[in-house]
Amino acid sequence: MNQFNEGGAAQLSFDMNRNLFPIFVEYTRHPENHFKKIKEACILLTLNIGSAMLLQEALTTNADQIVDEHQSNPVKALEEIGVFKLLVEDSINVLNLRTDLNKHR
Repeated sequence: MNQFNEGGAAQLSFDMNRNLFPIFVEYTRHPENHFKKIKEACILLTLNIGSAMLLQEALTTNADQIVDEHQSNPVKALEEIGVFKLLVEDSINVLNLRTDLNKHR
């Protein structure tokens, strides 16, 4: 399984946005729409460390424990940063691939 440090995550995001997506512009107006999950994974991998730690905590909170709207809703937390297609479990798995989050556990 791959893990991503800050530089590796930034490189992956750069490669996707500046190299892969532009290749498909010839065939579709919005190529990133065909790669939504990888685009969202890049969002999670390049999120600053503080936000990533808070998001990881919000996602691992059991949804059954949410009693009122003032508590964090995992799906809402993802949507706020632009992640709509990845499931909560998949988002947790992507965040767990970050080496900087593994250091802080």
